[in-house]
Amino acid sequence: MLEGAHPGAITDAERKLLLAWLAGPRVSEDYDNPDLGDSAPSELLARRCLECHARAAVKGTHADAKVSLEYWEDVKAVAFSTRIEPTPIKLLLASTHAHALALGSLSIVLGLLLCATRFSTRLTGALFGVAGVALLLDLAGWWLARESDAFVTLILAAGAAYAFATGLSIVLVVLDLWLPRRT
Repeated sequence: MLEGAHPGAITDAERKLLLAWLAGPRVSEDYDNPDLGDSAPSELLARRCLECHARAAVKGTHADAKVSLEYWEDVKAVAFSTRIEPTPIKLLLASTHAHALALGSLSIVLGLLLCATRFSTRLTGALFGVAGVALLLDLAGWWLARESDAFVTLILAAGAAYAFATGLSIVLVVLDLWLPRRT
């Protein structure tokens, strides 16, 4: 609203101060920072905005204002961006590298242990396969979700399938160790 044609008695200098505060890294810390004096956002809001944006005004004569800016609890609900930015490529690459190596190695070792148990090769092979495919889809979903949020569902489903297959594999390996040997 501050960037657009917001009605009200706010000067361009005050608008710039509020926009700089909202874009800065210290939104909560500087809201009522006494070092800023009359330029503190809480002071600017109290001086220029509370005629329409006080809690009582929003519920009464200025219901069209919709947003109360009287207290920090009111301001913090609208002061932070709700847009979620994609993970930076550099961080995603490092995370994919670490997870692929660690979880891939874990899956191979666990799959080989599972194949050495007394359980049927159909069951062990299916669990091994589900874990491998689910891990691949999960990691691929990280990259695809950068382009479309529809792939977040793929991350959730593949992650759940991987966790289920891995958990069941661990349970079967431990059971094989605890169950008495067949004679």
